[in-house]
Amino acid sequence: MNQEKLNYTVKVLTDFLARKEYYELSKFTGGIRLSATDIEQSVNEYGREVIEFPEEGYQQLDIIEIDNSTPKQWSVNVPVYTKEEGMSDLTLELTLIDTPSELYGAELNNLHVL
Repeated sequence: MNQEKLNYTVKVLTDFLARKEYYELSKFTGGIRLSATDIEQSVNEYGREVIEFPEEGYQQLDIIEIDNSTPKQWSVNVPVYTKEEGMSDLTLELTLIDTPSELYGAELNNLHVL
């Protein structure tokens, strides 16, 4: 996995979340499992203000390669940071998919408290 590409993809996705651009996040991830409304509801139910993903957050990513996937895929748990807590209990669960572009393809599997 290309670390720079991973970091850039995570940054783009978490920026959508922090800016409350739920439609853009859903569109980027294909809206397969969570719609913009689902994402917004999860954030609102959590009840805290999501902030920009900090540099130290990249060390907290939980990455597992999905065996025998073509193209290559990874399951990635991304901690969500809030104004009130810093690293929160809210987690963005993604499947990242290898692409020739500067960003990995992404599916949003869940956004919930772990």
